[in-house]
Amino acid sequence: MTPGGTTTPEDTQAVVDGMYDTFVGMLGAPSAVPAAAALRRDDPDPTPTETPEPTATPEPTATPDPTPTATPEPTATPEPTATPTPEPTATPTPEPTATPEPTATPTPTPT
Repeated sequence: MTPGGTTTPEDTQAVVDGMYDTFVGMLGAPSAVPAAAALRRDDPDPTPTETPEPTATPEPTATPDPTPTATPEPTATPEPTATPTPEPTATPTPEPTATPEPTATPTPTPT
């Protein structure tokens, strides 16, 4: 970085190289790190790297067939039970009250 705070192309390349080395290292391929250093633009004399022996590709394993799951038997829906309707209760009708008999008024006898 320059004193004014700007970056140079070399600074940018150093950051990119560091990120690449970190990424390749995470992949677990240590033989690729020297090869990455050889690809850098600022490396004046790239040294040839040793080519690793090819590793045997593992045989693909057979994927087991998924076991079919049994379809559950439908359960019978219970019949709705009839709710008994309450019988209407008879409302007692009031007994009619007897009207009193009119009493006879005595007729005055002529004198």
